[in-house]
Amino acid sequence: MEHHIYLTFLTAFKSKYPYDEDKLKNTLVSTTIKKPYNEIIQTSESVLKTVLHDKRDQFTLEKLFFFETKELSTKIKRVDNPNQHITTKQIFESRITDFINEYNIDLDWSSDTVEYIQCGDIENISNLKASILNMSQQMMKFYHDQPKEDTVTLHVDLTGGPRTAIMLMLAIIRLVAYQGIQIGSISYANLDNESSKITVYESKDIYFLFDMIAGFSEFTHYGDAKTLRHYFDQTNTEDELTHQLLAKMGDFSEAISLSSRGLFQSSVEGINTLFTNIASRKQDNSQFELGIFQLMRNKIQESYETILSDPEDDLVYIEWCLQNDYLQQALALFVEYIATDDF
Repeated sequence: MEHHIYLTFLTAFKSKYPYDEDKLKNTLVSTTIKKPYNEIIQTSESVLKTVLHDKRDQFTLEKLFFFETKELSTKIKRVDNPNQHITTKQIFESRITDFINEYNIDLDWSSDTVEYIQCGDIENISNLKASILNMSQQMMKFYHDQPKEDTVTLHVDLTGGPRTAIMLMLAIIRLVAYQGIQIGSISYANLDNESSKITVYESKDIYFLFDMIAGFSEFTHYGDAKTLRHYFDQTNTEDELTHQLLAKMGDFSEAISLSSRGLFQSSVEGINTLFTNIASRKQDNSQFELGIFQLMRNKIQESYETILSDPEDDLVYIEWCLQNDYLQQALALFVEYIATDDF
C-alpha cells in the first residue's frame, strides 16, 4: 500500500500591516482549479492546493507536516474591522479546509493528519540542526507506523520560510530518503509581481543532482557506479557516449567485487578512452549529462592515475586497491600476481 505525506515551511504575514485580503490576492495559473479557489492569499497555499487538486485521482495525502514559527500565531488587525484580529495560521487553515471541502478531497483536517513542528530562529545553526532532527524524527515515526511492505512517499514545497529554510528542507529530504521514504514531488511557487500570477514548478530534477554528485564521489573514491547508474536510469539520457561510459564504470565496479585483474585493465582503459572522447566533444549546455561528465572528467581521471600510469603492471592495481581501502581485493590480486610471476 502507498502512503503520501507532505512537508513545507509556513510563512507568516507581517503583523505590523493590517490584514487586507483584497490587496493580498494573487491568482494561481498553473492548474485547473476554479475561481475563487485559485486565488492565493498565503504563500503556502499554492503548492498544497496544486498537489491536493491535480493529484487527487492518483493519491490522497495522509499526513501533513508544517514548520511553524511563533509569528504564525501572532495576532494581526483586520483592515475591514480593526477591532478584530486574525493569525496567519487561522487564515491558512481556513482557506485550505474550505478548498478541501469544495473539492471533496479525502483529508480530515485534524491533529491526526496535520502536525505542526515549532521552529526557533533557524538563522542560528544550533536551532537549525534541532529543527532538522525534530521534523525528521516525526516523519520517520509515521514511516515506521506503517506495515513494512508499504511505501511512504514525501511531497515537498520549498516556497515558504526564511532564507535558510531551503537548506533545512533539503537536509530533511536527504535524511528521510536515506532511511526509506521515497521522494515524490519537490515543488516551489513563483509569483510574477506585475501580473499577480503564481506558477508552481517541479524541481525534483534539480534535487536529483545531489544524487549524481554523490555518485561521482562514490566512483572516484570507491569505484562504485551504482548511484550514478541509478541517477542516469531516471534521466533517460539518449547520449550514446554516456551509455558507454556508464557501462565501463559498471565493469570497473564488477572488477572490484570479483578482484578481476583483466576486467580492471579493460574497464579503466575503456573509461579513459571514453573520457578523452567526451573531452573532445564540443561543449553544448543543452546536453546536461554530457556536460557534467566533461566537467568532472579531470577529477575522475586523476583518481585513477595510478592505474593509467602503467596499466600493464599488475602492481598498480594492487596499489590502487590499497589506496582506497580495498584490502581484500588487494590481497586477492597479490595472490594472483604471486602465482603468475616467475622467480
